[in-house]
Amino acid sequence: MSGDNTLADGINYSTDAGGSAWSQYNPFKIIKTEMLNKVRSAAAYKALSAGDYDFLVHPNYTMTTQNFLGLVKIYKCNVSGYGAKYQNFRTEKQKIVLLEDGKELILQDK
Repeated sequence: MSGDNTLADGINYSTDAGGSAWSQYNPFKIIKTEMLNKVRSAAAYKALSAGDYDFLVHPNYTMTTQNFLGLVKIYKCNVSGYGAKYQNFRTEKQKIVLLEDGKELILQDK
């Protein structure tokens, strides 16, 4: 397989869910799933880098396959979704609520 070598990491696809016990151990299905995930990952990387985004919200992948004489297959993937960027990271103090004798105690972490 050849094509894009720059991929987005940490993305899971519905095809990772598996299926029957046989399909989980079928080496041909595993290889095909890995190839298709690589194509999806390359499309996700291009979508993220085009808009300088950190992650995609609700991505949808549209795959097309071209088959030439049964020897060569070309996979193309279009991804649509909402690009988003992390901003203004904050850490919220934890609150622990304990109920004793009907009273509510709120403790804040320092």
